[in-house]
Amino acid sequence: MIGIKNFVVLATLMSTTVAIVSMAHLSEAQACSPGEEELRWSVPSQGQVVPPDTQIFGISQGLAMGSEKQVTLRNEAGDSVDGEYRERALAGFVLTQTEFLPEELLAEGDYTLHVGYEQSFVEEEEQQFQEVYTVSFSVDESAAEPDAPGPADTEWWTESNSGTCYGPEVSDIVVTPSDDRASYFEIVVSQAEGDDLLTLVDGVGTDGRTYRMTTESPDCITVTGVTADGVHGESVEDCSSGGGCMGCSSTSGASPTTNLLLVVLALLAAWRPRRLFAQFAG
Repeated sequence: MIGIKNFVVLATLMSTTVAIVSMAHLSEAQACSPGEEELRWSVPSQGQVVPPDTQIFGISQGLAMGSEKQVTLRNEAGDSVDGEYRERALAGFVLTQTEFLPEELLAEGDYTLHVGYEQSFVEEEEQQFQEVYTVSFSVDESAAEPDAPGPADTEWWTESNSGTCYGPEVSDIVVTPSDDRASYFEIVVSQAEGDDLLTLVDGVGTDGRTYRMTTESPDCITVTGVTADGVHGESVEDCSSGGGCMGCSSTSGASPTTNLLLVVLALLAAWRPRRLFAQFAG
C-alpha cells in the first residue's frame, strides 16, 4: 500500500501536472487568438518612390476593429484621391489584402494611404475614425519599374499537424528568388478537394523564409513574382511534394501538451519502482 507520505507526494505531483497542462492549454489558446488588425507589409513599401501606375495595397493580419472600413488615399495637400477600394482574405492566419484603385494615374508627388474603421457609438451622430495603418510613398514618372521578375526556386512539403493554429494539415513553402525584381510573390496552392488557395508574400527578405498555409490534400503550388506596377513574371509550378517533411522541424505527431504529459508519466513510472526498491532493501 502507498504510505501517507508517498500519497502526499503523488497527489502533489499530479496536481502540479494538472496545473502545468492547464497553463499549456491556455497558452496555446492565447497564441491562436488573433489580435487587432495591423499592417504586415505593403505595396508600395513605406517611403518608396514608384511610377504613376503603381499598385497600392496593404497586407494586414488580425481581427477587424470595426464594421465600416474606410480606405482613403490623400495627396500632399491632404486632398482625397478619387477611387475605390477592395479587399480579400488570403490563405494564412487571418490575413487580408486591402487595395486602393485610383480612377486615374497618379500625378507626381507624395501620397499617404489611410486604412481604418468608423466606429459608431450609442448615438448615430457620434462616430469616431480609428486608424489601423498608414503607408506613405512618392510618385515619380522617372521611377521606372524593373523588367518582369525571373522564375523563383521553390521547395514545399505537406504534413499533418496538431497543437498549432493552422489545423490538421498544412503546407510549408520556401521561395528563393532568382533576382530582386519582384515586389511580391503570388503563391497558389491547388487542392484535390476544395478551392485553390491564394496568398501574397513580400518580396523583401523572401529568400530562405518559410511560409505556412492550411491545406486540404494539395496537389501543386504555383509561385509568380510580381512588380509593384503589376507586371507578372514567369510562373513556376511544382507538384513534387510527397507529403513528407524535407529538412524542416516537423510539427506532426503529439502536441506540446501531450509531450508534457508523457514526460510526467515517465517520471512517475521511474519514481515508483525506486520507492519500492528502497522499502524492500530497508
